[in-house]
Amino acid sequence: MDMLFTSSGDARTHLGKFNTTSTVDYSKSVVLDGLKDVTTSHNTAFFGYSAYKPLRTATTVPAKTVSDTDEKQVQKNTLDSADETNTWQITQVIPDEYPEFYYSEAYLTDNIDPAWTVNGVKVTDENGTDVTAWFNNQGAGNDYKLAATAAKLKSADFYGHTYTFTFNAKLKKGYDLSKYW
Repeated sequence: MDMLFTSSGDARTHLGKFNTTSTVDYSKSVVLDGLKDVTTSHNTAFFGYSAYKPLRTATTVPAKTVSDTDEKQVQKNTLDSADETNTWQITQVIPDEYPEFYYSEAYLTDNIDPAWTVNGVKVTDENGTDVTAWFNNQGAGNDYKLAATAAKLKSADFYGHTYTFTFNAKLKKGYDLSKYW
């Protein structure tokens, strides 16, 4: 944290530098016995600090829900029939970050039981914009590992959003479900 004790005139000179750098230029401050100018004879004396965060923001745990014709965004689902389509959604918040804390990798993952046939996956942001192209599927079969592209991880527009990984699935016809009873 950078602390600045100065008169209001010097404060205006340095104020804009707090949010853009971790090193403040004190060249216009007066040094008195190793301390910065702390004169408070002005009615408009200023005390300030920078809000520069020293660490990456902690990520949140993703949320997974399932929906069908009669249940919407629940944790567990009961099928009315084997022909019913389920829609799963995994939602992940990617916090806003300073460039030095950008991720080197980010994944949306899920392992879908082999009893299900997945009919496509899609990734959207909080506005419903399709951003599936920002991710590459590195998984196989019903194991999904959607990795954010290197270009997006280096871009500010990737951060500060909520992404939803959505997939629709139906039970495979004739699949033995006795192990689930």
